[in-house]
Amino acid sequence: MSDIHKNAYIRIKPREYLEWHANNLWTRHHPPMPEQFEFGSSIKTIKEIQMYHGGDLLYILEETPGIWREDCIEEIKRIYVCNFCGERFRVPSLSIDINAKCPHCNNDNFIGAGKPNNASQSTPKNGATEL
Repeated sequence: MSDIHKNAYIRIKPREYLEWHANNLWTRHHPPMPEQFEFGSSIKTIKEIQMYHGGDLLYILEETPGIWREDCIEEIKRIYVCNFCGERFRVPSLSIDINAKCPHCNNDNFIGAGKPNNASQSTPKNGATEL
């Protein structure tokens, strides 16, 4: 994962993937363990990043047991279009409202996950539009 970092939101790959991987592909370190299977498809936060002596990145996730390999998780990002300059930019997929600074024009864009107070209003005037 290119820019995954501590506190990033990730999605754990589906349970079926974790089970199949544990039973078929794991001859290396840190295979998915049965107690981790129930967390398949859930969204978690990176609590800590470690590096295995062979250079592989390992992740400790909030509210889950064990250590997770990079190929068992995927970063969550969405692409938005800035309503100020029209350029595309990425932000983590969150379930809360945030202000995200456009990396192109440096303007703050409101990104809301909830419904606006006014049902006829689909995007705040200064908000980014999700693609």
